[in-house]
Amino acid sequence: MHKGRLQSCVVCHDTFEQFHDDDEDAWMLRDCVHVANEYLHPSCERDRALSASSTISTPTTDADKPLVR
Repeated sequence: MHKGRLQSCVVCHDTFEQFHDDDEDAWMLRDCVHVANEYLHPSCERDRALSASSTISTPTTDADKPLVR
């Protein structure tokens, strides 16, 4: 992470606050996780994982059924 380069959450698009961690001597993003080469809030990551695991069922209509003769 470099100072001045803005990063935003890929889910909610909020910009992360940058701060300098003196112990690590590096610029960090507050309330941010780096997953699969993406930056997101921990809560956004959980929400995305939950929505990806939930199944959405749609009712079928007669138009969705195959025609059998």
